[in-house]
Amino acid sequence: IDDAVDQYRRALNAMPDHPTAFKALARLLSDVDKPKELVQLYENALDRATGTRAVSYLLKIAQLYEDVLGEHALAAQTYKRVLQQDSGHLAAVHAWQRSAARAHRPRELLEALEYEIGLTVERDRLVGLLHRAGEVLDEQLGDRDEAIAHYRRALEKDPRHVPTLSSLGRLYYAAGRWNDSLPILVQAKVVETF
Repeated sequence: IDDAVDQYRRALNAMPDHPTAFKALARLLSDVDKPKELVQLYENALDRATGTRAVSYLLKIAQLYEDVLGEHALAAQTYKRVLQQDSGHLAAVHAWQRSAARAHRPRELLEALEYEIGLTVERDRLVGLLHRAGEVLDEQLGDRDEAIAHYRRALEKDPRHVPTLSSLGRLYYAAGRWNDSLPILVQAKVVETF
């Protein structure tokens, strides 16, 4: 197998755009469990790729980082590179969020959530994203003021969203803002019962 890998590499060095040699080498590297070399093969191919082919290679690189190598931070960075090629690629946005969360990188997770917020027009999805961003700000980044701002933005879109009402009421309560927390918590309880 090592001889075949060497032969295909030589073929690609002579003719970098040779599709058969590229596919065969990618298959071989995958079969012999050499994910780092496979990542490098796709990275090298990116120099000559554009459009959907570039997106496809980047997605393969990101999936290798995420699923095979367990390099979640590198996967997140690569999913971000996908978005430089295709800014509306929602699967890449979701994968970026997942990888950032797995890498324990709350700032990057927040950035990915904010990116999706910027793409989202559907009200219920937008409310959920604003709520999730508020949770990250509060629970992982300790930024209560920004969390409150995100929760308030969510409630502007849907004043009856119980998870957001509860989270906002809890934050107000924790901050000693009793006059703000009580009506919010009562509203959450009333909405929850109907």
